[in-house]
Amino acid sequence: MEKKIILDSDLGIDDSIALGTLLGGGADLIGITTTFGNVTPEQSAENIASLLSLSGHEDLPIHVGNSIRFNGTPYQRLKVTNDIHGINGFANIKLPVSGKQYPHDAADWLISMIHQYQKDLDLMFIGSLNNLACALEKEPNIADGMGTLYIMGGCINVPGNVTQYGEANIMDDVEGAALVFQKVHDIRVLGLDVTTATFLTRDAVKKWGKYELGSYYETAENFYIDAEEKLDHLRNCAYVHDPSTAVAYFHPEYFEWRKGKYSVDVGTDSRGRIVQTADSGNQAFAVNVNSMDVLRFIDQAMIQYFEEAASEKVLK
Repeated sequence: MEKKIILDSDLGIDDSIALGTLLGGGADLIGITTTFGNVTPEQSAENIASLLSLSGHEDLPIHVGNSIRFNGTPYQRLKVTNDIHGINGFANIKLPVSGKQYPHDAADWLISMIHQYQKDLDLMFIGSLNNLACALEKEPNIADGMGTLYIMGGCINVPGNVTQYGEANIMDDVEGAALVFQKVHDIRVLGLDVTTATFLTRDAVKKWGKYELGSYYETAENFYIDAEEKLDHLRNCAYVHDPSTAVAYFHPEYFEWRKGKYSVDVGTDSRGRIVQTADSGNQAFAVNVNSMDVLRFIDQAMIQYFEEAASEKVLK
């Protein structure tokens, strides 16, 4: 693809598949920023560094965000997250330790990259929107000087997964999300409306295990499926949250979009609720999905990701 992209992640299990889908799909990923949610920003950076090292992408820069929500309150990890993603965010699998130190300057780095690449740079946020909110607070004008923002978060026609209205990524930093939706005009949102309509099965990831890197992913996804079976009463499958957002970057035609203008409710009664405030605008929320095409692309991209990792190891 011609445009460059930055990924912002609280790297848990489904985030890791989104990362693999981007890299295997051929995205021009120029770096990653980390946030809180599934894990701390620091743990997210360590998880990402391990996977990048295993896949031959260890030169990609990682910039760590802070653990303070936009309203000034500290992030506190939900206990249930341990059950879904494991204590380390990757199914408690012992990944290679990078031993590197990464700068805690995510917002500043985002600002500098947006200034450098402008409309040729897209952003993908699959955790909280804290880093972009902090960047917008420092330099509000960057909202008009960037490409498309892809978000995994929210819901409009289905219930939330934290509260009746609130989805986890939005609820992790409601005020930050509200600022982002207020300021950024070109947004594509993949919420629970479509991510809970697509399912990755045990059988689908079984063939990943024949690759060294893929074996980590197969084990992790099975952990995730075990959790979904207990929490959401699914059977031998798990929802496809963050990877759906990665697929939408390559193939927006796999989704039906409702364009308009959206806002995030910061009130008490419906906190975190995403509301459509206008029918015209360039913010679009995915409301339907061709699940088979999404799953097919994820599988193709992940196999490519694993094969490239194996090739890199042979060359080294």
